[in-house]
Amino acid sequence: MASSTAKSGKKDTRAADEKATKKANKLAEKIKEAAKKAAKKAKEKAREKAKAEAKKAKQDEKTAAEKARKRAKKDAKLAKEKADKKARKDKKAAAERKATPAEKAEVTVPVKSAPVAKAQATRAPAAKAPAAKAPVAKAPVAKPTTLGAPTADWTVVALRARARDTGVAGYSRMTKAQLLDALR
Repeated sequence: MASSTAKSGKKDTRAADEKATKKANKLAEKIKEAAKKAAKKAKEKAREKAKAEAKKAKQDEKTAAEKARKRAKKDAKLAKEKADKKARKDKKAAAERKATPAEKAEVTVPVKSAPVAKAQATRAPAAKAPAAKAPVAKAPVAKPTTLGAPTADWTVVALRARARDTGVAGYSRMTKAQLLDALR
C-alpha cells in the first residue's frame, strides 16, 4: 500500500503542479491584458495631449495673427495721421511763405494795350450818372519757353528759376547778363 500511496502522491503533486501552472498561465494572461489596456490608455492620453497642444498652438497662432492685424491697422492709422499733420503743416507754411522765383516767373504780367479810340463826337451827351466802361480784354502774355537756350527776352526771374533748376551756383546774386552767360 505504501507504493500505491506513493503513486497517488506523485499524481497529486502532478495535478497540483498542473493546477498551479494553469493558474500561473491565467495570471500571466491577465497581466498581459492589463498591460495592453494600460498601453492603450497611455496612447489615448498621448493623443489627447497632442490634440490639446495642437489646439492651443492653433489658438496662439490665431491670437498672434489678430494682434499683428491690430498692430498693422494701428500703424497705418498713425502713419495716416502723421501724413495728414505734415500736409496741414506744409499747406500752412506754403500760405505763409513768399512765392519762389519760379512761381514768380509763372505769374503773367498784363501787357499794356493800345489806347482805345475815343468815341465819335456825334454821340449823345452822357447822362448824369457816368456810364460803366466796357472791360478791356487783355492780351495774354507770352511766357518765354523753358525749352532750349534762354534769350535776352527772358526775365531775370525766369533766368534765375532756370539757373536754380539746372544747379548754377550763386544765381541769386547774378545780373541778367551773367545769368544768360551761365545758362548758355
